[in-house]
Parts: sequence; structure tokens; C-alpha cells
Amino acid sequence: MRADAKLLDWLRGLTGTASWTTSVCSGSVILAAAGLLKDRRADVALADPSGAEGFGAIPVADERIVRAGNVITSAGVSAGLDLALWLAGKSAAKVAQGDQLAIEYDHSPRSTPATCRRHRLPPRRGNGSNCRRTVSSRPT
Repeated sequence: MRADAKLLDWLRGLTGTASWTTSVCSGSVILAAAGLLKDRRADVALADPSGAEGFGAIPVADERIVRAGNVITSAGVSAGLDLALWLAGKSAAKVAQGDQLAIEYDHSPRSTPATCRRHRLPPRRGNGSNCRRTVSSRPT
């Protein structure tokens, strides 16, 4: 999909007129391939942290969402919820707060990609991309 010229052209055109162009997880690689993240900070997928960087993006590992103009990237699936709530909050803050309560979502995790790299547990998959919470014998 990264090399699909029609898709990349469509993204470039859309981003020129859209209020927001967003991605979740490895979608940042596709936006970067379209040139939309060149020399811009962007969240990157843990599974492919160098993918977007290969197209000129500046990878950010310690933020859940990163805004670069009208392009917003989010780190992964749960960070996609952060992004969705942020977008909802731009037009209806009270509704976004209600939605967050309704889904019982705490958007302040104790672990981030940066902290997991220091205290990583053995990955569930062979590629080492899995980041799980730190295990501790005492509360943190």
C-alpha cells in the first residue's frame, strides 16, 4: 500500500483541503510516504518505528498524539481513542468528556513507548514490538 500512487496522490489532495488528516498506528507510514510528514514530528507505530522516518518524518516515541499543522498522528490503537476524543473536544468539549466517561477511558497511562523500552517484558510476538505495562512488586 505504501507504493500505491493513487492513494498517495489522494492523500496529498485531501490534506490540502481537509480540516484534519489523521492516522493511527502504522498509518503514519502511509502519510509519510505521501510526503505529508517530511521534516515534521509524528507518532510512529511500535511495530515499525523507522517506517515513517524513512520518508523524512521525525519520530516521536513519548507522546500519544502529535499535531503537525492539520496532520495529526497517534501512536497506536488506544492512542487512537485519545485522538478521537481530542477531535470531538475541538467541536464539543462537553460531549467528548461525556464520551470519555461513558467508555470508562483513562487517557493517562502509566507506560509509554519510551518507558516501556527501559522496562520491557518479554514480547508476545517475535518482532519485539509489544509494549506492556511494567510489573512491580509495589505500587508505583
